[in-house]
Amino acid sequence: MQNWHRKFDRICNNFSRSFMKNKIALSCLLGFLFLATTFIFTSAYAQQSYLCVPTKGNGFLKNRGDMSWYSSEMNVEENKFLVKRTSSGWNWSDFGTRDQGVNCGEIQANGILWCDMNNGIAVFNTLTSRFQYTKLGNYLSSKTLNANEPGYTLSIIGTCSALQ
Repeated sequence: MQNWHRKFDRICNNFSRSFMKNKIALSCLLGFLFLATTFIFTSAYAQQSYLCVPTKGNGFLKNRGDMSWYSSEMNVEENKFLVKRTSSGWNWSDFGTRDQGVNCGEIQANGILWCDMNNGIAVFNTLTSRFQYTKLGNYLSSKTLNANEPGYTLSIIGTCSALQ
């Protein structure tokens, strides 16, 4: 009986030592994952500005002749946007213009920046570096437009790069 007790003690002690080693290794791994995650999230917030370049655009245009609407792929290569940190939060503006842009507030915990504009919305995901911009245009008021006024709605997707 006494031998069995010694064997049991040895097994428990070995398990305890092994468990402690694994616990220390697990603690180190969790610490590393915490630091890596913190670095990834804070690096997105640490940026001061981004250049957003469209890759695709589509929308609806008004036919001036019969005032009907049709879908169209848009050339959006010349449209670029600047997202920059200001003292009052993040700002979305057309790149290369003197336009003051729109104050968007702060980046949410999930990495999303929402920018509500008077004629559209821009959404930027700082974790994937993708954006979507939708300009409402004047479709909703098109019944009051005359044939000389342009009619359109526009949706653009693209990617943003951090500026150093």
